[in-house]
Parts: sequence; C-alpha cells; structure tokens
Amino acid sequence: MKADTNPGKTDLFNNTELTEKQRRDIRLNLNRDIEAFLSRGGRVQVIDANVRADPPRKPSVNYGSAPI
Repeated sequence: MKADTNPGKTDLFNNTELTEKQRRDIRLNLNRDIEAFLSRGGRVQVIDANVRADPPRKPSVNYGSAPI
C-alpha cells in the first residue's frame, strides 16, 4: 500500500493514540469495503498460518569468492 503524503490525514498505521470514534469509523469503512468487495463477486480465503508469500531462498555461498 502506498503511503499517503497528505499531511491533513492521520497516519493510521503508525498512530497508536486513536480515539474510540476514529477506531469505530475505521472499522465501519473497512466493513463497507469488504461488503462491496463481496457483493462484486470477490472471495475471502483463509490461508494457513505457516504459508509464506516469499518462500525461503537457498543461501548464497560467497566464501572464498574474493580475489587474493
């Protein structure tokens, strides 16, 4: 997600001091967005906790590769 550069908006990702009304508004907007997504035919999938989007890579071996 792209960071919002509008200084008038609250940075919701880093703000730990949201009021109860702000939290309620965020939840309401999120629920509206989810309902709109589902009404357009979207699906929500539950992914197992051990699944990663970036599987581990084989470690690169650089030992001894520098010239003497």
